[in-house]
Amino acid sequence: MSELSTSIQYLSGVGPKRAELLQRELGLSTLGDLIHFYPFRYIDRSGLQRSAGTDSALASVQALVIRNAPTKLMKNLGYGKGYQYAHDTEEKITNMQCLPDSLLGKEYYCPTEQGVEARYKARLAEIKKWKCAHGAKV
Repeated sequence: MSELSTSIQYLSGVGPKRAELLQRELGLSTLGDLIHFYPFRYIDRSGLQRSAGTDSALASVQALVIRNAPTKLMKNLGYGKGYQYAHDTEEKITNMQCLPDSLLGKEYYCPTEQGVEARYKARLAEIKKWKCAHGAKV
């Protein structure tokens, strides 16, 4: 029997449970499979953490301004009142508050400087700067 056909469960730090997970998720079961496995992307998950207050934030009420008003009753209740269509503006941004007050100032996505995320990070900074300069709550 070749060493490459050895089950990965016998590798230090793997064990039966992790070997089962690697088999199920990535189709890796032997040392040979592991050596020939080339991930197409590296995702650093070490910085992930549960956001404080997410459970209560999920129960927040959606702002009326961004709700659709398909009925007369909904229009009378204020659904969609004051909606600003960003594509109608030169900057493609509005100072309309779309989040409930309980979510203002919270950040759930913090892009890195890696790859395309660097562009996202720069664009988010531009949007925050613009909103602050135009009186929006951020």
